[in-house]
Amino acid sequence: MYKIYLLVFIFTLILPTNILGSYSYKNNDIKYSFPKSVLVSKKSETFYYNDLGFRIFQDNCLIGNIYTTFPSKKSIQVIRKIEDKFINVDFGGEITTVKIREGFSNSNGSIILIDLGWKSIEDIKKFFDKKLKISLILRGGQGFDLKNYFYTNSNSWNIVGISKALDEATKLCNNL
Repeated sequence: MYKIYLLVFIFTLILPTNILGSYSYKNNDIKYSFPKSVLVSKKSETFYYNDLGFRIFQDNCLIGNIYTTFPSKKSIQVIRKIEDKFINVDFGGEITTVKIREGFSNSNGSIILIDLGWKSIEDIKKFFDKKLKISLILRGGQGFDLKNYFYTNSNSWNIVGISKALDEATKLCNNL
């Protein structure tokens, strides 16, 4: 039997203040937040800040948003210039285009939030099915040079247990 840990967070510097609680299920972090949603995240094998995240909103628990972050040594003012721009990527062997949502300041520069899109939970599970690890490789910016903003162009995550974690997150979402 797997141990489930429930942690209640009251204002921290690492988590947004809207996070109400979280627990770990088979090394997959599941968080509750407001507005009512459930977050599932996998830690990066490469960088500290770069979780692969899945967010499921109460209004439709069958669809999730996939996102991640990448580090940059550039200031937030520089990163703001590429917000809402697109990047061609290889995500798990699939060539696609993703959007830069926004940037956040940190002590070493900035963190860039990348939106990998919205998919049904079943499609997400099928995409990750039988994969132990998944990688995201940034191939090229549309209208800008990646090298001017990102100091790395790849990241990877161990995704063992992600399907079951998404099932648990969907159950939690349905009960919000």
